Amino acid sequence: MTGNDLIVSNILASYVELVLRYDATLKNLCINSLEKAEYAMIPVKCNEEILEVNAGGVMDRVDSLDGTARIVDYKTGSVAGKISSVASLFE
Repeated sequence: MTGNDLIVSNILASYVELVLRYDATLKNLCINSLEKAEYAMIPVKCNEEILEVNAGGVMDRVDSLDGTARIVDYKTGSVAGKISSVASLFE
């Protein structure tokens, strides 16, 4: 792991820890699933034709807070390997 990789890894770990600490203070938070793969065929109209587009991926966490569903993506997977600099995290 290069120095840049280590810096990015530490920043991402700190970010996830902050999110989890904040979430721990929420009284009505209910975690519904972790690392859940979801895929669906979405109909899309294109030039008067309906095309089926396969959309989906893995959701890091699905939860609900006060009756509102939330999808949480921690951005720690394959994205971490594509970060070229610390500054790029804020672009």
